[in-house]
Amino acid sequence: MEEILKKHIEKKLNQTLSKEIYDQFSKLVFEKSFDKKKQILEEGTICNYMYFVKQGACYKYFTDTNGNKQVAQFAIEDYWVSDLCSFFSGRKAEYSIETVEPTIALLLNRENFQKA
Repeated sequence: MEEILKKHIEKKLNQTLSKEIYDQFSKLVFEKSFDKKKQILEEGTICNYMYFVKQGACYKYFTDTNGNKQVAQFAIEDYWVSDLCSFFSGRKAEYSIETVEPTIALLLNRENFQKA
């Protein structure tokens, strides 16, 4: 799949992944492109993916009672972003995620996360 993701995983695990292990994992993710200012997760929907930012940038936010966006996380290249509570529980997301610029992400769904 992508060398950037392989290096990221190896850094987090502090060990080198064999080609076989990484090839198995890479089959669990898929690539998707998003335009600038594209909302990829909307507050109140279920978060079905963890997003690994391969290229571009996005941010996670919630909307306060006055209707203002309150940023909780910026995700640039080599970062993961998601609403983890929603992702793992299947409940409605408390956050939205929107791209800042054209973004390419690698997506991992809940079922494939369990396989990994």
